Amino acid sequence: MVEVSDGRVRTHRRGDVLEVVLDRPHRRNALSAALWDGLAAAIAAVRDQAGLKAVTLRGEGGDFSVGGDLKALSSGTSHATGSGRHVLDLLRREQAIIRDLVALPVLTIALIDGAAAGGGLDLALACDIRVATPDAKLAASFVRRGLVPDLGGLYLLRRTVGYPVAARLALTGEVIDGREAHRIGLVDALGGDVSSVARPFLDAVAESTPYALGRCKDALVRQDVVAGIAQANEMAATQAVLLQEPEFQEALKTFLARRSGAAASSTMPEPAAPVTGSADRARRGGSPPTR
Repeated sequence: MVEVSDGRVRTHRRGDVLEVVLDRPHRRNALSAALWDGLAAAIAAVRDQAGLKAVTLRGEGGDFSVGGDLKALSSGTSHATGSGRHVLDLLRREQAIIRDLVALPVLTIALIDGAAAGGGLDLALACDIRVATPDAKLAASFVRRGLVPDLGGLYLLRRTVGYPVAARLALTGEVIDGREAHRIGLVDALGGDVSSVARPFLDAVAESTPYALGRCKDALVRQDVVAGIAQANEMAATQAVLLQEPEFQEALKTFLARRSGAAASSTMPEPAAPVTGSADRARRGGSPPTR
């Protein structure tokens, strides 16, 4: 085993699998500048290491990632605090990291336990396969904070579950558990131990070769990356404006006032009643959007 840590992201290589761990448990793996830097380094390392066939991505401490660090944003200590131009530059760098994750020439698996919300859910959607615990909590929570998905998450969500379900999740910010996520096709496999649930996928890919995997993955994602970039750039420009708006600042104060301690860094909204109906039938049948 080879282990590398930058204080926010740990990587372990076990044979042909690189394990990437978001290591900011005291803030529920909220996405700080240091964590983004660590992710960028880990993704770059995949291309530098010969013989890799798979990457697993998980969070330390019981949560995958709650997304943006709203507490830091409120206090003015967030890396995303500043002028609209500064924020837009940061968002485009983070989008580039997401695109690099999508385009990795190996199988990528998100191991979801606890919360995967906002930008944290976007990270999971950037992986090829998602496995989760039954009680995991997933939410595209931006709209309930007066924001929009700014990392390509709208495109990735629609690509995964189809338009009707993507609209339900993105426009309501509904919190769903792992069972519901599995039922609608957002999660591929379910179990109490996500590492064990991922094992059959890793065993299967071990029979391939890095070259064959890389060529197949490139063919799968090439068009997705092109279309996703266009939508993500548009959303980033919108987000840079929204972060400066008084309505967002007021919504942020209200949200943080309801929570204290470690939970204050969460992007998870209060659980909403499940919404069911014809949207559930979309599952994976929806076609990816074109732009």
